[in-house]
Amino acid sequence: MKTHFPSWEYDSETYYLSCLLHDIGTAERFLASTKMSFEFKGAIVARDLILQQGGPEDQADSVCDAIIRHQDIFVKG
Repeated sequence: MKTHFPSWEYDSETYYLSCLLHDIGTAERFLASTKMSFEFKGAIVARDLILQQGGPEDQADSVCDAIIRHQDIFVKG
């Protein structure tokens, strides 16, 4: 990531969790349980998982937002 965005500052653990969990919503048990897109369902699942494991809410929110937006390749923000 630093190659493409050298000036970005980010927390490596949050980045790792976002990468690890970004498609969790495509798991059959989540796809079958909702009409939401896999990004939205996966974001909620990932946020809940991080909080259940004692992660900070700010990190859980950041991962959730990254997962929701990970298909928005032309959206700035």
